[in-house]
Parts: sequence; structure tokens; C-alpha cells
Amino acid sequence: MCLRDKMVIVEDPVYTREYLEADKRSIANAIQCFSRMVRAPAKWSWNTRLAIVAVVPTVFPLLEDKFKANLARDSHAQRSEEIFALCKDQEALEATTVNRFVDLFVI
Repeated sequence: MCLRDKMVIVEDPVYTREYLEADKRSIANAIQCFSRMVRAPAKWSWNTRLAIVAVVPTVFPLLEDKFKANLARDSHAQRSEEIFALCKDQEALEATTVNRFVDLFVI
């Protein structure tokens, strides 16, 4: 049995509600790990506002660089450039079918 088979994902209604609230736009997440060897399960949570990206424009170039680096790990250089260019062009991206978009990631 692999680790993924042992995972259980549970929605936290508070996180969902706060994501939809315009004044919060929270993208909170939490993870809790259980072990037979530890009595009290460890729990980690974090809360980040989506608006923080809009507030700090210097984040965009860093996110783009990270996206390019991750594309380059799994795609040929030409394909990476094509995917990045498509993602930067909202109109073209919205006009792209899901099948076509997913096909770009197949090596």
C-alpha cells in the first residue's frame, strides 16, 4: 500500500468559507499526521491571503521564474516556452481546450 492510499482528505468548512469571503480570500491549508507510535497527532496549518500577490508586485517575476524552472524540469525547452507563452496570454489560454493544454505537458 502506498502513502497516497493511506491519506484522507477532509474539507474544513471554515477554510472554504474564508476563501469565498472577499475581505479575506484565504488560501488556508492544514495537515495532520497520525502515527501508531505517537499518542498526540502533529498538526500544522498555515493561512495566506490571495491578495498578498496583488499587494506585492515584485512577486510576479519570482513566480514566473519558478514556473519556468518547474516547466523546464519536465518538458523539452521548446515545449516549456510554448506553455509559458500560452499561460501569459489569457485570451489564448481561455480559448485552448483542456485536451490541447494537457497534451502540451506530455513529453
